[in-house]
Amino acid sequence: MRRITLLSLALAVAAGTAPTDLEAQFRFRGVEFWGGQYAWSGDATDPLDAGFRGGFGIFGELTPGLGVGLEGVTGGFDSNVVGPVDRIRWDDAEVNLVLRQAFGGRGGIHPFIGARFGWTRISTVAPSDQAGEILVVDEDGLAYGAEVGVEIPLNRRARVIIAGGASYRDYAGAELDGVGIPGTEFSATRWGLRVGMALGSAVD
Repeated sequence: MRRITLLSLALAVAAGTAPTDLEAQFRFRGVEFWGGQYAWSGDATDPLDAGFRGGFGIFGELTPGLGVGLEGVTGGFDSNVVGPVDRIRWDDAEVNLVLRQAFGGRGGIHPFIGARFGWTRISTVAPSDQAGEILVVDEDGLAYGAEVGVEIPLNRRARVIIAGGASYRDYAGAELDGVGIPGTEFSATRWGLRVGMALGSAVD
């Protein structure tokens, strides 16, 4: 009976301390918002122009210097085509899981490297080759990439972020011939530079 009582007490103590340990490991860092200019690279990207993208994310720390976040990105770009119109306007959206490793002291200027993985969509509405018809394009794909950057503190709760990176996008099965992009499996790299602001918990 005594062994059972001691075992029950030990399990109760472990159950009571597990959330505390988890809370000690994960720390809410704050929010980030940013904007930047991003271009395209790839075999079928000649018609695609660079465009502005903006993002918003929520971030925390797993350990000092190792961060994790959820990020939403939206933007647009133009494409030059030969058809009913000379230019087509596209919408560009993304949702990413972000991992980021910072180097150096948390209280000063420090560089970081990051990785992203998520869902992406490009979409547009354009005139069709058939008179009077409209062509609607919505293509979903996977995006994954990396970036390098630097955080510059303004005060204990605000930091400027400058980063450059690239992401590979795979739109398997995409049919974009009607909007001037040949092939049935469109994949490309989107790369660029962004500048933003991070606001959140005080940096010790």
